[in-house]
Amino acid sequence: MIDGFRQSALRRLAVLRTPDQTIFRFAVVGFATTIVDLALFSALVFATDLSPVAANIISYSTGVCISFILNRRWTFAATSRHGGGRRQAFRFAVTNLVGVAISTLVVGMLATIAPELLAKAVSLPTVFVWNYLSSRYWAFRAE
Repeated sequence: MIDGFRQSALRRLAVLRTPDQTIFRFAVVGFATTIVDLALFSALVFATDLSPVAANIISYSTGVCISFILNRRWTFAATSRHGGGRRQAFRFAVTNLVGVAISTLVVGMLATIAPELLAKAVSLPTVFVWNYLSSRYWAFRAE
């Protein structure tokens, strides 16, 4: 049991040292879905009477759906062949529910003292780091 744990830890450390394309691809997908998220958020906030929190939940969720498809097929394609789509979808959904909670918390707090778009922009880097790490090491992890 201890040997298995040690070997698993060593494999994970080796992955951290091995340069790969996943973070670049994740960033490209993230950039594209962020544009969709920001455009939809802006439209909902400025063209309707929707609150920034409700608009954030809708726009973020739309980006998550697009992100799952692109990340599963392109970013983490090598590991996607090893895991079931339903399991990955569930894990990705859990990961992104935490991400939308982080984003909504930041937007909700900052929108009371700053412009809505600035509040949204401030939430992006933290959510990016959370989503990449949890997607890479949990949602799309090869079993």
